[in-house]
Amino acid sequence: MQRHVKVVSYAWAIAGFGLIAWALWGLMTESHFRSVVESWLTTLAFGMLAIVASIAFVKRTLSGRVLIRLVSVVALFYSAAWLLMGGAEEASTYWPGILVGTVLSIYALVIAGKAARAA
Repeated sequence: MQRHVKVVSYAWAIAGFGLIAWALWGLMTESHFRSVVESWLTTLAFGMLAIVASIAFVKRTLSGRVLIRLVSVVALFYSAAWLLMGGAEEASTYWPGILVGTVLSIYALVIAGKAARAA
């Protein structure tokens, strides 16, 4: 079980750092309309939350299990919204990231559930 907890934690940490890097790149290179900046700041905040959740989850704390579930559910909602709002047609280059996030979210929810029962 500990190995799976570490895999989930490292994967969410990598995803978080990737989102932070992407958000910072977007803030530096994209136009500075209010909606664009808010979108990048949301991405930045989610990346930070993913990192905090991964650190707390690897320490096997209750807050870690709650945060990793929160991050996973938010990512699943984002994936569903992307799919249902036409993301596959209008932003088709994002599908690999969406797919990886969806698989990671489902895996994390399963492992968090097993970790809770083991605690």
